[in-house]
Amino acid sequence: MGVNVGNIFGTIRMKNALFKKDLRESSRALKKFAVTGAAQVNTLGASMKRMGSKLLNMRNIIMGAGAFLILRGAIKEAAAFEKELSKVATLVDNTDQVFGEFATSIKEMSLEFGQSKETLTKGLFDIISATIDAADAMDVLRAATKLSVAGFTEAGVATSAVITMMQGYSDELSNAEDASDLLFATMKRGRLTVEDVASNIGVVASVAKGAGVSVEDLSASFSSVSRSGVGAQKTVIQLMSFFNMFAKSNDDAKEAAAKLGLEMKTSAIAGGRLIPWILKAKKGLDEMTSSMKSNTIKAMMPNRR
Repeated sequence: MGVNVGNIFGTIRMKNALFKKDLRESSRALKKFAVTGAAQVNTLGASMKRMGSKLLNMRNIIMGAGAFLILRGAIKEAAAFEKELSKVATLVDNTDQVFGEFATSIKEMSLEFGQSKETLTKGLFDIISATIDAADAMDVLRAATKLSVAGFTEAGVATSAVITMMQGYSDELSNAEDASDLLFATMKRGRLTVEDVASNIGVVASVAKGAGVSVEDLSASFSSVSRSGVGAQKTVIQLMSFFNMFAKSNDDAKEAAAKLGLEMKTSAIAGGRLIPWILKAKKGLDEMTSSMKSNTIKAMMPNRR
């Protein structure tokens, strides 16, 4: 069979025409896509621009709200600070000192120790209310605040303890720093927290002072008893019972103590003699038989808990 060149050419031309037609259609489709895509991109760009504008506005709103809350908090804090300062001012003659020197010092201490100005000013009020001279008040507040921060306890608790020790042992503690150091040392030597010491030692301090017990002996005995694991409150109960037995000892107690070469009277433990008295008693008791030891302790401490 011969080859019909015309048909071949015609076929190729037809296919070429179809190809050109497809190409033109594809071209039109691409152009349409390009136009549509550009429009969509433009639309997307406009949307993103509007969204960006909204986000910017939202950020401004949030920042504005945050600034408002911060400002409102600052105003509230300033008002509370002013209120507490006004309370302090009722206790002193020189109100200018309160709103001037005291206010400035409290602001500085607030930054230094991370305590609120309101809390510090309440502490100052308690200090001056306790008849501590206004000239010494800020030193007391600083010592108490240092104690509260170091011991992770409330400033009010620490302030109360410092005041109690200063007033009870003013003849032995030179200043608030001495009182604060003593309280912290008591905590370190015993199984206690600063809050344990600060909240409880004041209860027994007056009894100890009445028995003539020195502040160092009080601290040492408080720490020692707590190391037995009885807790701060039971430590107070045991110490109060112990100190009271010297003031209220009967003849049996005095006789039992005499067997140990000791006296059952407050003067025997006063002025720093408590620890030597206890050590001597322990030595004598250790040399006794179990029954004698038990009977001697019962006679000396009939109300022992």
